Amino acid sequence: MEMTKRRQLQSQTRQERPDVSPLREAVAAHGPCDRATATQQAAYALGYQRAGKAVAAEIDNAIRTAVRRRVNRASMAGMEADDRDFMKDQFLAAVSQRGHLWIEREEASRIFAHWLGFRRTGSQIQDTVKSLINGLIRDQRLESEGTCIRRI
Repeated sequence: MEMTKRRQLQSQTRQERPDVSPLREAVAAHGPCDRATATQQAAYALGYQRAGKAVAAEIDNAIRTAVRRRVNRASMAGMEADDRDFMKDQFLAAVSQRGHLWIEREEASRIFAHWLGFRRTGSQIQDTVKSLINGLIRDQRLESEGTCIRRI
């Protein structure tokens, strides 16, 4: 059983976008913490009783990804202008994984939420994504056709 969980974690973290949801949940539940505590809490969230070397290495990779994406600092409400520009860049990075293909707005919302470490998209995330998409269309960084969008 332990080996199966490890393989799932490894396959998740080897992808371009590792699942940082357990990290986000650990920080939300326990507040700001050091790397070792975050690793242990994420391991617990993933169902491990302890974080061995292999599990800790995979979680450490996810921590680096979360820090790079500012997942623990990302707030979906009340963003300042700098945060908004950052969120636009993160949105483009998330949807660019699909290349320059057309993508449904709803699917883009799910991809972006997962990119930031959220497992589901609520109304607040959907409203923020809608605003980001409209801003990116105005900035001519996205184009839209009906319910689909793509990066220019």
